[in-house]
Amino acid sequence: MTFSLRGLTVERQGRQVLKSVSHVLENGQVIGVVGPNGSGKSTLLRTLYGYVEPDEGDVELDGKALSLWNPRKLASRLGVCPQEAEPSLDFRVEQVLALPLGGDLSGMREQAARLEFLNLPALFERTLSQLSGGERQRVRLGMALMRESPWLILDEPINHLDLATAWSLMRYLQKPREGGVVLALHDLATAARYCRHILVLNGGEKVAAGPPTDILTTELLKSVFRLDATMDWSIEPPSLRVQGVEVL
Repeated sequence: MTFSLRGLTVERQGRQVLKSVSHVLENGQVIGVVGPNGSGKSTLLRTLYGYVEPDEGDVELDGKALSLWNPRKLASRLGVCPQEAEPSLDFRVEQVLALPLGGDLSGMREQAARLEFLNLPALFERTLSQLSGGERQRVRLGMALMRESPWLILDEPINHLDLATAWSLMRYLQKPREGGVVLALHDLATAARYCRHILVLNGGEKVAAGPPTDILTTELLKSVFRLDATMDWSIEPPSLRVQGVEVL
């Protein structure tokens, strides 16, 4: 199963937030989408799960345009974690987590136990309004991972998470799956460590794509991110060094 992006252009209020982006997202990979603020990362991910319809171009999953997929069948293929989005009503956490499973509380509890690193059972009886930012992010991730979908599309998934949970999540995403994982990330060191493929956006345009070691060069860090920095690949995990300061 592959995603094919063909000449994606998205306009918002007269401004192009994506400009003729074409790319193939191969299955079996963890793919990091990186770029400065406002580069189009979130918009690109939203086109992948059909929340945003491009003004020009199209998105295909497994050779079939998203618009031709049965919505329920498409939803079964995708696990989605958008930024800062959850049901507007103040449901209990266990009710929210059961939504991807059609309200099956028993099945949800089994899956939540599998996702041990998110510690979801500790939140079951609380309502969304009672949760901290990090706890809400755990719930959003739990919803995305609940069905073990072939493709995961996660927008800034480690935002608000403590270090232990963030590292556990990124290790979990390495497990083999039928499809792949697409992540929007602002943390370049995390992208370098965990992503096999990097897609760089700047000003809504695709400027580079490939393995992290080929893409995250000193030249690109300066031209795209305005950083006088180098990625140190000689150590494990790789680290970003900015003017003599190591950024983990």
